[in-house]
Amino acid sequence: MDTLRGLHCLKVKLKGSDLKWDIQRMLDVTTIAHEEHEKLGLKDWRSRPTPTSSGDSDYIVEMLTKLKERAPANSTSCST
Repeated sequence: MDTLRGLHCLKVKLKGSDLKWDIQRMLDVTTIAHEEHEKLGLKDWRSRPTPTSSGDSDYIVEMLTKLKERAPANSTSCST
């Protein structure tokens, strides 16, 4: 599993038009990533939402705000 030690950022495809579904998908991916990283002894990891539709900035901000309220404390978003 040494090849996975370099994986620190996940790019998650979202619908971009269904806020509830997108939030749940990010939470599901975050939970799985957290569990797998714990098994590997990794503490720093990130996830990045990537809506498939262009979406407006208000949608993205609302989604990220709601995710921040519900995501595990040690998860963060990628900046790029």
